[in-house]
Amino acid sequence: MSITLTEEPRSFTQKRQKLIYFGSSSNVSQTGFKYGVSVDVTASPNPIKYYIDKNPSGYFVFDLASTIRDRINIDVEDAATGGVIHSLPHASDKFMSVGTKGCVQFVVGFFEVYGDPLVEQPTLVADVPILLSGGFNIRDGFKPELTDYEPDGNTKKAFLTERVRINGEVRIKASEQDYGTLSFLNDSGTYISSGATKLRYRIYNSVGLQGTEVFTITTTYGTQLPAAADAAGKLTYFGAFPANVNDSNHGVSTGFKPEDITDWTYYTWELLDDSLNVMSEPIYIDNTANPCKHESVNLAWANNLGAWDYWRFDARTKRSIKTTRKEYQKSVGDYSGSSWSMNAYDRETKPYHVDSKLLFELQSESLSSEESDYIKNVMTSDNVMMYIDNQWLPVNVTNNSLSFQKEPISNRLVTNLSVELAQTEC
Repeated sequence: MSITLTEEPRSFTQKRQKLIYFGSSSNVSQTGFKYGVSVDVTASPNPIKYYIDKNPSGYFVFDLASTIRDRINIDVEDAATGGVIHSLPHASDKFMSVGTKGCVQFVVGFFEVYGDPLVEQPTLVADVPILLSGGFNIRDGFKPELTDYEPDGNTKKAFLTERVRINGEVRIKASEQDYGTLSFLNDSGTYISSGATKLRYRIYNSVGLQGTEVFTITTTYGTQLPAAADAAGKLTYFGAFPANVNDSNHGVSTGFKPEDITDWTYYTWELLDDSLNVMSEPIYIDNTANPCKHESVNLAWANNLGAWDYWRFDARTKRSIKTTRKEYQKSVGDYSGSSWSMNAYDRETKPYHVDSKLLFELQSESLSSEESDYIKNVMTSDNVMMYIDNQWLPVNVTNNSLSFQKEPISNRLVTNLSVELAQTEC
């Protein structure tokens, strides 16, 4: 009596793809035979169960994706304090946080059901995949790899951003007013190939290196140790943008923050092992001032790696209000008095429902071809937020397509993105 798995998803992967289990049993000739599958986030005594008929060859095929997809969502709040995660830190030195909803481990058990009446047999095989909230396309294959995001060498991208390398480097333009996080897979090698145990920060100006700090990845800063078993802590966010680092609660010491370095040009983040060997490429944050004549708008969106990406729209932002009204006709006049009267100010057409939406049209400044490819990713995201008027707000992208116009002299690209506030009045 046995079940054999011949195919299963990777042990650490994304939720939006085919998560196929394929296998067989030596008992398919039993009366009324069916395969059984149980799914839960822990070894619960009451998991979700499915009975699956064998295919013509006697095998079973089970796609886990539809069962767990709604149970994994990118994190919007800091796990410890409830503050919006883009604005980490929210407490002293807690500039890191863990992905409590965006990284989940499931227990998938396989058993047999047969007999008259049907009787469930004990679970024979179990798999425990860890899933992030991102996704892959069919063209990426059945078992897409995350190897470029496994921090085990100085050639690895490691940080979970879809920004592409330009001249071999990943660079982010940001000012001291801009908030944002970076994320990485925090594991000691149990689930992925990783040696990262430390995070290094370095800040530069035109003279050269002005300061260095190294942080051990630990609960002191709001995450968990790479060797810890909790799957939720395998996805670590940290406040990475200048406004985050300048916060008095951030782990970077006073004197090394961007606001402390005269004319700082850029700073870097990179992952290290216990011996300070580099476990990732550096990611560069370039000092790029906000425009003086327009208010910049920052968008954050859930990317296909299960983390947040960002872009700052520096050109003019247009705001408008779209209103939908439902009305009814009210009889004019006083029907309850001792004499009939009608007032000039009485209302006959009266709205009983008014629904208004706040719309924004965001315009980019000139983009390189690589930057335009990166911004396209917002169109496929199911969670988009906007930082405007000093707060992060959820928005819905209303474009059905994204088009780019080429400037005649520079040949650089510009685009417009329309979004609406994903909230209405209570």
